[in-house]
Amino acid sequence: MHPILQGRLRLAIYLVVWIGIGKMLAILLTSLHPHSLGDVLLYLAPLTVFYAYACLSAWWVCRANPLATTPPLRIVGVTLGASVVASVLWVVLASVWAVMLSRASHAVLDRAAMSRDLGVLGIAGVVLYAESMAGHYFLLIVDAARAAERRLFESQVTARAAELRALRAQLNPHFLFNSLNSISSLAGSEPEAARRMCGLLGDFLRSSLSVGAQHRVAFADELALARR
Repeated sequence: MHPILQGRLRLAIYLVVWIGIGKMLAILLTSLHPHSLGDVLLYLAPLTVFYAYACLSAWWVCRANPLATTPPLRIVGVTLGASVVASVLWVVLASVWAVMLSRASHAVLDRAAMSRDLGVLGIAGVVLYAESMAGHYFLLIVDAARAAERRLFESQVTARAAELRALRAQLNPHFLFNSLNSISSLAGSEPEAARRMCGLLGDFLRSSLSVGAQHRVAFADELALARR
């Protein structure tokens, strides 16, 4: 799924940006030809919304041609080709919409003005789609960097956990063996010292288990954070 469509806030920000683009196109068209601003906005509003969603297709075009493995000339060609195709579709839709509006208002269609407006939209469509391609390539680079950072962090946490387990496997048996031997040797000659050593050993094992549990919880939290 497209990342912009995964959250309402992202989609809202994206549409607000395109509303600004639509206003700039409306100002441009009214400056080139004496149109009513209301008529231009009525004409451009659905076209702008359509092209805003059409430019989202650049996400899949960019993913099919990643920067790391695609030759630069192919990227330029794909960007230009996709931009021209999207712009042509936009111009065709704009021409159909212009005819529908003229018939609905029973107005005489000014073909010269419509051709000029369609030419402006055609050039703007190529530029806007190419900019969308550049923006989507930037998003893919950012996502790849974040994924690499997560993998590195997860591998570091896993390595730390493995080192801790290996250390315990090596030290715990030897420590317990030596401690029990010492207690056994003291039990006959110094029973009070043997009892005291048993108590200290119990306290040590209790605290070690507590610390181990805290480490496991910390590692679990770090792994969960790394997978986000």
